[in-house]
Amino acid sequence: MLRIDSIQTESAITLELHGRLIGPWVPLLEALWKSTEGCPAQKNLALDLTDLTAIDGAGRHLLRLMKAQSVTLAGGGIGIRALLDDDQSVALTSTGTRKGAA
Repeated sequence: MLRIDSIQTESAITLELHGRLIGPWVPLLEALWKSTEGCPAQKNLALDLTDLTAIDGAGRHLLRLMKAQSVTLAGGGIGIRALLDDDQSVALTSTGTRKGAA
């Protein structure tokens, strides 16, 4: 199961992911992401991965795609970071800041 909370401020939209980004939940997140594309350009999109407990291959691919499209990935437990760390452009620190991106 995946729950997505959307938090909007004047400058950003943050999607908080709670649970497992697997199977049928991956297209749900993708659809939500695409629905934010019509938002004003000055609004940044961020994903808070703090409460994400698992991802599958499709979820990992989607997170990488979102990152490549300038979505900020923040948080994430040690297991989630380990799944993403082999791609240095998606590596996260425990505070959600990027590390080692060259």
